[in-house]
Amino acid sequence: MLKPVWMIVIGLSAAAGQQPGPAGSDSRTGLIVGQVLDGGSGRPVGGALIEIVAAPFASGAGGSATTPSLPAAFLPSVLPRGPFDAEWFPAMLTGSDGRFVIRRLPAARYTITAAKPGYLAGAYGRRRPGGASQVLLLGDGQKSGAVRIFMWRPASISGVVIDEAGEPVVGIQIRAMRRGIVAGQRRFAYTGAPGWTDDRGMYRIAGLTPGDYLVAAVSTQVSVPASTALEMRQGGGSSMAIGEIGASAAGGASSIRVADSILTLGRSAIGPAPSSDAHVYVYPTTFHPNTSNPVRAAVLTVGSGDEREGIDLHIRPVATRRVSGVLGGADSQVGGIAIRVVPEDVEDSPIDLEVASTVTSRTGTFTFPALPVGHYLFQAIRGLPVASTTTVHTGSGGSFSAIGTPGTRTPFGYGLTSIWWASVPLAVGRDDIDNLSLRLLPGLRVTGRAEFEGTRQKPAGVRLMQVPVVVEPASETSRVPATPGRFDSAGQLTAYGLPAGKYVLRIGAPPQGWYVKSAVYNGRDVSDAPLELEADALGVIVTFTDRLTEISGTVRKATGSGDGDATVLVFPSDTQAWTTWNMNSKRFRSARVTPAGGFQIGPIPPGDYYVVAVPEEQSADWQDASMLDAISRVAAPLTLSEGDKKTLDLRTREIR
Repeated sequence: MLKPVWMIVIGLSAAAGQQPGPAGSDSRTGLIVGQVLDGGSGRPVGGALIEIVAAPFASGAGGSATTPSLPAAFLPSVLPRGPFDAEWFPAMLTGSDGRFVIRRLPAARYTITAAKPGYLAGAYGRRRPGGASQVLLLGDGQKSGAVRIFMWRPASISGVVIDEAGEPVVGIQIRAMRRGIVAGQRRFAYTGAPGWTDDRGMYRIAGLTPGDYLVAAVSTQVSVPASTALEMRQGGGSSMAIGEIGASAAGGASSIRVADSILTLGRSAIGPAPSSDAHVYVYPTTFHPNTSNPVRAAVLTVGSGDEREGIDLHIRPVATRRVSGVLGGADSQVGGIAIRVVPEDVEDSPIDLEVASTVTSRTGTFTFPALPVGHYLFQAIRGLPVASTTTVHTGSGGSFSAIGTPGTRTPFGYGLTSIWWASVPLAVGRDDIDNLSLRLLPGLRVTGRAEFEGTRQKPAGVRLMQVPVVVEPASETSRVPATPGRFDSAGQLTAYGLPAGKYVLRIGAPPQGWYVKSAVYNGRDVSDAPLELEADALGVIVTFTDRLTEISGTVRKATGSGDGDATVLVFPSDTQAWTTWNMNSKRFRSARVTPAGGFQIGPIPPGDYYVVAVPEEQSADWQDASMLDAISRVAAPLTLSEGDKKTLDLRTREIR
């Protein structure tokens, strides 16, 4: 709250003096009049803090700021490029009627935001919670008197957690996961701060963006060899006696000695075992109302300001088994490596779940003392670019951090030549497993070359070396970080240090005048479709072209006027691509139109597409395959050849 107060004070002092404008701007006769409204009820929002940022138009002859030569409808909605392009104006508060007035403005591109306690952030042009905003274009002396900014109230979810006996569960972590669409698939991701059950077993998760959610009592166990914990304790890290059970200073965690391991879970995650069973019983991650499978979980929809009560969870303990083994590899550096356990069908799951993690001893041995029965993948990576840390709370205030050994970078600063990885599927069933062998394998590499198609002069080698290259996991559930690569001055592409898996090749900003056409390996464009990497991928051809393919135009209402409340969608007409595309595909594009209804999308690969303009409020889940089917019925077909620059005149269509 200090920042808004500080900005308001500046606004009061600056009102009487001259306000500096963007470089070269002498005219300050523009005016913006607007109102902040509650997106749920439509009522005015008084006391909202308004912030406005101006970015100048491109400089013309003589260095003066000029209005673009293209009609405003054709200008893309883009944010200022950086702090040196922008001017921050004094903040102000809306009146009781939600209205605000901003005077003496130069010609510029403006972004306007609104903030108020009890509301999610609002922005000009945003028509749904978390939706895209717009840039307001203001010419010399222009007055914009119909600016509306919508704000939505956060939602909350609350309930009670009970155990197998119907008793309240105290001190267990509850998480909310919001639904989104990634690569045509419905995915859920953790959002907001976790809730914790109180002494009545009750929890409440607040501050949620309106949308669809899963709710779960999350139980992820972390273990560490007792000998490692003892070394840490003797080093002064903890004064507890190993085997003590107590609350961790980090909150909500307990540690218990299980055989030769220290096991850390939520405070109430260890369940009672039948008298005839010597195994440890734990409460697994459980989704509302009472399932461990997220596919069968109940999906909750919350709107602006909703308070969903009675979202109860019923958790039951399950039997576990002890799994131990040894991590080996081509060298002796096998100590202190983090090993994680995930469900075997992790790529098909709507959420990234980690069941357990541990670290290896100095000799590479590891133990999971209490894994629930199930089918898993055991994964290990040594040599991450940023050291991965597994933290184990050993009791009252003590903790142990195991750090994956950092790898050595190549001489040119990209990629990792020393990364090692292991991934083994395993079914944990009736018996303990004592001989699991994980073997570290050397990281894989991707190599290739750049080719150029066109009449423009080939860029200099030093410029090509500056083109960003990233090999990133195709799956959102992957814990493998994106791996950087690079072109050398001769156009040779190299990226090192990749575990086996599915990847896509991302080529960043190419040299001026050039565009990325494709990155082909074994006949597949791996900049769009996943590359299944099981061995080194040698011979990737990255093709740049100087022929830009793009579409632009205007979206109009039924009356013929520009529709500034629309979003343009472009997607392939091939229905099979709707469920197999990569999450950052160049062929699935959306563009929030300008306030005048203009849009511009490009570069875009040649091909057969559907194109349509829809109300922004209906665009939230447009990448879902079922939504694409509905959208295709009101969309127009579009065929693009390489180098096409098509101008379209679209009418906004309702999705039914």
